Amino acid sequence: DPATTEIYTEDASSAASDVYKRQKEPRIEPLTPEKVSEIELELFGEATNPSAKPLNVTGLWAKHPKLMAAQRGLQTHIFRSMTISPRLRELAILRIGWRCKSGYELAQHAEFGKRAGLNKSDLARIKSGPEDSGWTGIESAIIRAVDEMFDNAFVSDETWHTLSEELDEQQLIDLLSVVGRYWTVSVILNSTGMQLEEDTLSFDEHLI
Repeated sequence: DPATTEIYTEDASSAASDVYKRQKEPRIEPLTPEKVSEIELELFGEATNPSAKPLNVTGLWAKHPKLMAAQRGLQTHIFRSMTISPRLRELAILRIGWRCKSGYELAQHAEFGKRAGLNKSDLARIKSGPEDSGWTGIESAIIRAVDEMFDNAFVSDETWHTLSEELDEQQLIDLLSVVGRYWTVSVILNSTGMQLEEDTLSFDEHLI
């Protein structure tokens, strides 16, 4: 199909070996950096310098200014005031991105993950799932919770108990919220045909 392209396949450790396909071209073209800056200035009173080349996803949100403004508070909370650590946050985001097979989401958050302390081995384990021996107990529980939410829209009693041993109620709510948020983002990115920026490494390139 000329409208789609192969992104990657599951690794050999996975039970699935399907080839996942995404759009070769965007279904919705992001706005130009100049237009993004104009809209940001109007909405927030400040703007990204066009020469800084805002991310393509920002150019997509800018096509719907009311939505862009409405979700800003949640994004600010996720990156500035979330009660779980940046490392655990990024593990959750990367795992839901992997389960959704969102190449764009994985690529961007591989970089965020590195800033949060994830190394190449951690990133590679995102593909393996909760049983990988390299995870700590809480990390394994978070990966398992993401999988259960993706598969069943529900966290099992066993996983909830494990999470609750280390996370308080606000942290549990934050975890559920960030997974739900990035499931939504991954579906939007996949469905709109979001393309990586020319200078952005793919997820697999982060593993080299």
